[in-house]
Amino acid sequence: QVRKNIGFVQQEIGIDEYLTARENLQFQCKISQVPKEQVTKRIDEVIDLVELKEKQDEPSITFSGGMRKRLDIACGLIHRPKVLFLDEPTVGLDIQTRRKIWEYIRKIHKEFGMTLFVSTHYMEEADSLCDRVGIIDYGKIQAVDTPESMKNKLETDMITLSVTPDKIKKQQFIEKLKTLDLIKDVKINETNMIVQSSNSTQVIPKIFQISSEIGVNIDSFVLNKPTLDDVFISYTGHNLRDETNGKFNKRKEFNQSRRRAL
Repeated sequence: QVRKNIGFVQQEIGIDEYLTARENLQFQCKISQVPKEQVTKRIDEVIDLVELKEKQDEPSITFSGGMRKRLDIACGLIHRPKVLFLDEPTVGLDIQTRRKIWEYIRKIHKEFGMTLFVSTHYMEEADSLCDRVGIIDYGKIQAVDTPESMKNKLETDMITLSVTPDKIKKQQFIEKLKTLDLIKDVKINETNMIVQSSNSTQVIPKIFQISSEIGVNIDSFVLNKPTLDDVFISYTGHNLRDETNGKFNKRKEFNQSRRRAL
């Protein structure tokens, strides 16, 4: 029952390179116990979905990396599981193929009503595709929420302004901005003013209102909202993840096994 309800597409390509695309799918149907009368129809459906109809009778060894990944996804779909796990489905692919894979993932969710679990290091991918995101660090779940809610919790909208160079009015403008509850900080450099806000949607109209009251002209205005990359760093820190945590060391285990063999 578990095998019928769960599909898995691993990071490494799992197809048989010496079989054609169609033969790979036929083999997958057999091991997934797809009813014989449904095999042809289902293969035709997933072949069309991943756009491999013209290549379906060619050996998979002749396929590009992107084509192999698309076939791999088709193999994970063929038995129509209720839940599909995709382990880094776009790693190592060019941007055109990555976007195609994203398109397939959206189609799968919409047309089959399937629940998808996607593991990825590409934060823009998680932001674009996922209804909910979990951040894992050293094997522990640090946070689970919607992408939008995660970004809003950072409260670090950055508003960059360029105003008319009137020192007195500029100083009045800054002092007035600092009194607003939703503004966390105001920084100034030679050309711009950078306002850090916890809620830019509410703050921006007030900035323009204050500038109008004081008589400060805003020449340019740029809003930068936090990304899911910023969220990830806030939970995991800036350090590289090369080191092991002491629980398991592959090199140590390898050396010990060599000594035991000797």
